[in-house]
Amino acid sequence: MPIYDYIYGTMDKSSDTLYEDSLKRPEEAPDVVHLTHLTTPDSIYHSRLGLAYLASNPQKSKWYLSLMWPVTLWTMMLTWIYGRAFVVERNRFHKLRLQTWTIPKYNIQVIN
Repeated sequence: MPIYDYIYGTMDKSSDTLYEDSLKRPEEAPDVVHLTHLTTPDSIYHSRLGLAYLASNPQKSKWYLSLMWPVTLWTMMLTWIYGRAFVVERNRFHKLRLQTWTIPKYNIQVIN
């Protein structure tokens, strides 16, 4: 975690310039897009944006997620208002550019 590198003075000095240079790079079109969406209200915590522990396990209802309902409702309102797909992850495999996009809609928000 970078905060510990800053605290203990082990931060690589070239990290900041590397990050700034990467922002100047032109946007690349992906070769492959994995499109995903949220299903249940708790599914936000199983994504890479949520909790890493839950993202690495099959989706099961956990008791402590019920304590997160205020956050869950807030994210549902935010996704209802925002409503645009966004890039969650970018990967490169040799010359193949891969991206994962999330559509910020839950099953209950989609009208058939």
